[in-house]
Amino acid sequence: MNLTKRLDYIDIFKGICILLVVLGHCVSGIPHFYIYAFHVPLFFMISGYLFNPDSNYNFLGFLKKRTTSLVVPLILWTFIAVPLTWVLPNYFPTERLFQMYLPPGLWFILTLFLCETIAYPIFKLFRTKNVWLACILISIVAYIQHLNPDRLPYNIDNTPICLIYYLSGGV
Repeated sequence: MNLTKRLDYIDIFKGICILLVVLGHCVSGIPHFYIYAFHVPLFFMISGYLFNPDSNYNFLGFLKKRTTSLVVPLILWTFIAVPLTWVLPNYFPTERLFQMYLPPGLWFILTLFLCETIAYPIFKLFRTKNVWLACILISIVAYIQHLNPDRLPYNIDNTPICLIYYLSGGV
């Protein structure tokens, strides 16, 4: 998709998703369950929808651009958040921080980077008509990975499932 200007409806969807993330972290019970059922998939579908495989970047240029816009801020925020766990342990539980390896909430950025890095060659190779085949194969990988009770570092085990949503947004 070639975008030269912002699309209001996409900004509205993203705003709604952000509000749902905040609300999902503030409520419990049934509302929490329903909010968590779709807000993260919707974010990944919107990101996939906005992905442009026909950009002027080759893979290394694309990787450099996404590293600069996603990974560098992730590292910077990690260096800010870790000292906060020492100063404000009641607000930033240390055991949760080191269990996840990243400050809570930042898993999304790394997973988005991994999805985009994997999606780039998929969209280049398959174009949109055969991306569904890639989604089926990734679904099998996600299912097999889900059978393993051990979590992977940095929550990267979320990547196959999120990649399915990302690719389906780009079709």
